[in-house]
Amino acid sequence: MGARRGHEYLEGLNDDREVWYGAERINVAEHPVFAGSVRGMADYFDYQWEHQDDCLFPSPDTGDLISVAHLRPRNDDDIARRHRAFDRFARYSVGMLGRTPDYVNVVLAGHVSRTDLWEQASDPKYYERISNYQKFVAENDLALTHTIVHANIDKSIGELDGANADLTLQVVDRTDEGIVVRGAKLLATLGPIADECYVYPATPIRPGYE
Repeated sequence: MGARRGHEYLEGLNDDREVWYGAERINVAEHPVFAGSVRGMADYFDYQWEHQDDCLFPSPDTGDLISVAHLRPRNDDDIARRHRAFDRFARYSVGMLGRTPDYVNVVLAGHVSRTDLWEQASDPKYYERISNYQKFVAENDLALTHTIVHANIDKSIGELDGANADLTLQVVDRTDEGIVVRGAKLLATLGPIADECYVYPATPIRPGYE
Protein backbone atom coordinates (compact mmCIF):
# COMPACT_ATOMS: atom_id res chain seq x y z
CA MET A 1 0.00 0.00 0.00
CA GLY A 2 2.63 2.54 1.01
CA ALA A 3 2.10 6.16 2.02
CA ARG A 4 -1.53 7.20 2.39
CA ARG A 5 -3.35 10.32 1.36
CA GLY A 6 -5.75 12.32 3.49
CA HIS A 7 -8.95 10.66 2.29
CA GLU A 8 -7.49 7.22 3.08
CA TYR A 9 -6.67 8.32 6.61
CA LEU A 10 -10.24 9.61 7.05
CA GLU A 11 -11.68 6.34 5.78
CA GLY A 12 -9.57 4.50 8.34
CA LEU A 13 -11.19 6.39 11.21
CA ASN A 14 -14.56 4.79 10.43
CA ASP A 15 -13.63 1.55 12.19
CA ASP A 16 -16.27 1.55 14.94
CA ARG A 17 -13.73 2.66 17.57
CA GLU A 18 -15.20 3.43 20.97
CA VAL A 19 -14.58 7.08 21.88
CA TRP A 20 -16.66 8.96 24.44
CA TYR A 21 -17.11 12.72 24.69
CA GLY A 22 -18.76 13.33 28.03
CA ALA A 23 -21.69 10.92 28.21
CA GLU A 24 -21.92 10.52 24.44
CA ARG A 25 -20.24 7.90 22.28
CA ILE A 26 -19.09 9.67 19.12
CA ASN A 27 -17.68 9.02 15.67
CA VAL A 28 -14.42 11.00 15.67
CA ALA A 29 -14.46 11.22 11.88
CA GLU A 30 -17.71 13.19 11.95
CA HIS A 31 -18.09 14.86 15.35
CA PRO A 32 -17.52 18.65 15.27
CA VAL A 33 -15.36 18.65 18.42
CA PHE A 34 -12.68 16.71 16.53
CA ALA A 35 -13.21 18.36 13.14
CA GLY A 36 -10.13 20.58 13.28
CA SER A 37 -7.80 17.85 14.51
CA VAL A 38 -9.06 15.30 12.01
CA ARG A 39 -8.83 17.74 9.10
CA GLY A 40 -5.36 18.78 10.16
CA MET A 41 -4.20 15.18 10.30
CA ALA A 42 -5.73 14.38 6.91
CA ASP A 43 -3.94 17.39 5.44
CA TYR A 44 -0.70 16.07 6.95
CA PHE A 45 -1.03 12.89 4.89
CA ASP A 46 -1.65 14.93 1.75
CA TYR A 47 1.28 17.18 2.65
CA GLN A 48 3.73 14.28 2.61
CA TRP A 49 2.74 13.62 -1.01
CA GLU A 50 3.01 17.28 -1.94
CA HIS A 51 6.61 17.13 -0.67
CA GLN A 52 7.35 13.52 -1.50
CA ASP A 53 10.95 14.22 -2.51
CA ASP A 54 11.62 15.16 1.12
CA CYS A 55 9.07 13.08 3.03
CA LEU A 56 8.89 9.72 1.24
CA PHE A 57 11.34 7.06 0.09
CA PRO A 58 11.05 3.63 -1.58
CA SER A 59 10.40 0.80 0.87
CA PRO A 60 13.31 -1.66 0.92
CA ASP A 61 10.74 -4.48 1.09
CA THR A 62 8.11 -3.53 -1.51
CA GLY A 63 9.42 -0.54 -3.44
CA ASP A 64 6.30 1.44 -2.53
CA LEU A 65 6.86 4.97 -1.25
CA ILE A 66 6.72 5.13 2.55
CA SER A 67 7.46 7.81 5.15
CA VAL A 68 11.11 8.65 5.72
CA ALA A 69 10.27 8.49 9.43
CA HIS A 70 10.57 4.70 9.06
CA LEU A 71 14.09 4.90 7.65
CA ARG A 72 16.64 3.22 9.92
CA PRO A 73 19.86 5.19 9.31
CA ARG A 74 22.96 3.20 8.42
CA ASN A 75 25.23 6.00 7.20
CA ASP A 76 25.65 9.77 7.01
CA ASP A 77 23.45 10.03 3.93
CA ASP A 78 20.55 8.35 5.73
CA ILE A 79 20.89 10.75 8.66
CA ALA A 80 20.87 13.73 6.30
CA ARG A 81 17.84 12.23 4.53
CA ARG A 82 15.91 12.01 7.77
CA HIS A 83 16.94 15.51 8.79
CA ARG A 84 15.51 16.88 5.55
CA ALA A 85 12.27 14.97 6.08
CA PHE A 86 11.78 16.09 9.68
CA ASP A 87 12.52 19.67 8.75
CA ARG A 88 9.80 19.44 6.11
CA PHE A 89 7.32 17.74 8.45
CA ALA A 90 7.88 20.44 11.08
CA ARG A 91 7.15 23.15 8.54
CA TYR A 92 3.65 21.72 8.04
CA SER A 93 2.62 23.15 11.42
CA VAL A 94 5.41 25.71 11.88
CA GLY A 95 6.70 23.33 14.55
CA MET A 96 3.52 23.55 16.65
CA LEU A 97 2.38 19.91 16.39
CA GLY A 98 4.38 17.49 18.50
CA ARG A 99 2.32 14.39 17.81
CA THR A 100 2.21 13.99 14.05
CA PRO A 101 2.70 10.35 12.95
CA ASP A 102 6.42 10.75 12.24
CA TYR A 103 6.96 11.14 16.00
CA VAL A 104 6.08 7.58 17.05
CA ASN A 105 7.31 6.15 13.74
CA VAL A 106 10.81 7.25 14.75
CA VAL A 107 10.43 5.70 18.20
CA LEU A 108 9.37 2.38 16.67
CA ALA A 109 12.20 2.46 14.11
CA GLY A 110 14.62 3.17 16.94
CA HIS A 111 13.37 0.23 18.98
CA VAL A 112 13.79 -2.11 16.02
CA SER A 113 17.25 -0.75 15.27
CA ARG A 114 18.64 -1.71 18.69
CA THR A 115 19.43 -5.25 17.62
CA ASP A 116 22.16 -5.38 20.27
CA LEU A 117 19.48 -5.25 22.97
CA TRP A 118 17.14 -7.69 21.28
CA GLU A 119 19.98 -10.22 21.03
CA GLN A 120 19.92 -10.36 24.84
CA ALA A 121 16.29 -11.48 24.86
CA SER A 122 15.54 -15.07 25.83
CA ASP A 123 13.73 -15.81 22.57
CA PRO A 124 14.38 -14.38 19.07
CA LYS A 125 10.63 -14.30 18.44
CA TYR A 126 10.40 -10.96 20.28
CA TYR A 127 12.63 -9.18 17.79
CA GLU A 128 10.89 -10.92 14.91
CA ARG A 129 7.53 -9.66 16.15
CA ILE A 130 8.51 -6.02 16.62
CA SER A 131 10.39 -6.03 13.31
CA ASN A 132 7.34 -7.37 11.50
CA TYR A 133 5.15 -4.82 13.26
CA GLN A 134 7.38 -1.96 12.17
CA LYS A 135 7.14 -3.16 8.57
CA PHE A 136 3.35 -3.41 8.90
CA VAL A 137 3.09 0.15 10.23
CA ALA A 138 5.41 1.47 7.52
CA GLU A 139 3.75 -0.30 4.60
CA ASN A 140 0.25 0.72 5.73
CA ASP A 141 1.28 4.24 6.82
CA LEU A 142 -0.51 3.97 10.14
CA ALA A 143 -0.77 6.89 12.55
CA LEU A 144 0.32 5.59 15.95
CA THR A 145 -0.04 7.11 19.37
CA HIS A 146 2.23 6.13 22.21
CA THR A 147 0.73 5.15 25.54
CA ILE A 148 3.57 5.11 28.01
CA VAL A 149 2.59 6.06 31.58
CA HIS A 150 1.56 3.54 34.24
CA ALA A 151 -1.86 4.15 35.77
CA ASN A 152 -1.70 4.76 39.53
CA ILE A 153 -3.88 6.22 42.27
CA ASP A 154 -1.55 6.12 45.28
CA LYS A 155 1.20 8.68 44.73
CA SER A 156 2.84 7.89 48.09
CA ILE A 157 4.22 4.57 46.83
CA GLY A 158 5.82 3.30 43.66
CA GLU A 159 3.74 3.25 40.50
CA LEU A 160 4.01 -0.55 40.39
CA ASP A 161 3.47 -1.18 44.12
CA GLY A 162 0.44 -1.82 46.33
CA ALA A 163 -2.93 -0.84 44.88
CA ASN A 164 -1.19 0.60 41.84
CA ALA A 165 -0.04 -2.86 40.79
CA ASP A 166 -3.62 -3.88 39.99
CA LEU A 167 -4.10 -0.84 37.73
CA THR A 168 -0.94 -1.26 35.69
CA LEU A 169 -1.38 -2.77 32.24
CA GLN A 170 -0.07 -6.32 32.40
CA VAL A 171 -0.28 -9.65 30.63
CA VAL A 172 -2.57 -12.04 32.51
CA ASP A 173 -2.84 -14.86 29.97
CA ARG A 174 -1.40 -16.11 26.70
CA THR A 175 -3.49 -17.94 24.10
CA ASP A 176 -3.05 -19.19 20.56
CA GLU A 177 -4.62 -15.93 19.38
CA GLY A 178 -2.29 -13.69 21.39
CA ILE A 179 -1.99 -12.16 24.83
CA VAL A 180 -4.74 -11.19 27.26
CA VAL A 181 -4.08 -7.99 29.22
CA ARG A 182 -5.65 -6.26 32.20
CA GLY A 183 -5.16 -2.74 33.49
CA ALA A 184 -4.59 0.67 31.99
CA LYS A 185 -1.91 2.75 30.34
CA LEU A 186 -2.00 6.56 30.14
CA LEU A 187 -0.72 9.42 27.99
CA ALA A 188 -2.05 8.37 24.60
CA THR A 189 -1.94 11.90 23.21
CA LEU A 190 -3.22 11.14 19.71
CA GLY A 191 -5.44 8.28 20.90
CA PRO A 192 -8.89 9.29 19.60
CA ILE A 193 -7.70 9.87 16.03
CA ALA A 194 -4.80 7.41 15.76
CA ASP A 195 -4.96 4.10 13.92
CA GLU A 196 -3.32 2.08 16.70
CA CYS A 197 -1.70 2.44 20.12
CA TYR A 198 1.98 1.58 20.56
CA VAL A 199 2.38 0.48 24.17
CA TYR A 200 5.79 0.72 25.82
CA PRO A 201 7.21 2.04 29.13
CA ALA A 202 8.39 5.64 29.28
CA THR A 203 11.24 4.56 31.56
CA PRO A 204 12.99 1.20 32.01
CA ILE A 205 11.02 -1.32 34.06
CA ARG A 206 12.69 -1.88 37.42
CA PRO A 207 14.23 -5.31 38.09
CA GLY A 208 11.68 -7.59 39.69
CA TYR A 209 8.69 -5.93 37.98
CA GLU A 210 9.07 -7.53 34.58
